[in-house]
Amino acid sequence: MKTLNCLIILQIFILYTLSAQATGGQCGQNLTWTLAGGTLTVSGKGDMKDYNDTKAPWYTVRNSIKKVIIEDGVTRIGNSTFFECTSIKEASIGRNVKDIGRNAFYWCSSLDDISVDGGNTYYISEGGVLFNYDRTTIIQYATGKRDANYTVPDGVTGIEHDAFSRCEHLVKITVSSSVTYIGQFAFAGCILLREINIPAGVTVIGSNAFLFCTSLTSVINSNPTPQIIDDVFKFINTGNISLQVPCESVKTYKHAPVWKSFGRIFHIATPAAVPRAVSLLSASFNPETAIRITVIKKKKK
Repeated sequence: MKTLNCLIILQIFILYTLSAQATGGQCGQNLTWTLAGGTLTVSGKGDMKDYNDTKAPWYTVRNSIKKVIIEDGVTRIGNSTFFECTSIKEASIGRNVKDIGRNAFYWCSSLDDISVDGGNTYYISEGGVLFNYDRTTIIQYATGKRDANYTVPDGVTGIEHDAFSRCEHLVKITVSSSVTYIGQFAFAGCILLREINIPAGVTVIGSNAFLFCTSLTSVINSNPTPQIIDDVFKFINTGNISLQVPCESVKTYKHAPVWKSFGRIFHIATPAAVPRAVSLLSASFNPETAIRITVIKKKKK
């Protein structure tokens, strides 16, 4: 009996060891992966599999992956490929990757650098942020970057779904006036995010765009027409958030679905008006008159 128990324990140990030490396999019809020294390399030619309903083959050893290299033969990175690979710090994308699936780097909480081969004509990376080649769309902000502030570059028109999802260090995001589209779950889980602006040209805000942004205190929406939204601010107490909108649209926002739930709705401040007033006063100021008045006051004494 003791011998049988020992054999069973030994078999379980062997199976566990083999699973824990998995170092390679297939991840596409003509693609293989290998894990060595903390670096996971995908080689071969063609598209990687999607992992929507199943875990990637390296999921059991995900905590050992520190770096990902997608070689030049790979043409597509599948959906949820590196889901919950929280130890990955850097990812290198090859020159022939033409498409990156949804949630490919979702919850890679240590990822602070995404690089793209200079020969790639579909994607480009700047400062660890992944864009389409024309820099008109933000695909993925490296989740592990520890910057508190980020400014979306001029010329960007779209923020893709999940682009900033679970970026837990961002406190303020400044969105450039060129942006017209904010995708689903774009800023979901940015738990420290306190301020964000929505440019006048934004007509579409995807569902759950600000899901669980529980620290949000200020939203500036420059569009004079309230966007039609439903669950954009899901699981947030909008009653604690101030909303600034164009002066002529305050009343409209106070009656618009969802927007009307914000705690305080008022017009956007216009700092430019102050310098103009000062300029007008300066233009009408006559120093000779001022001196003359001062002299008269002294004589009355």
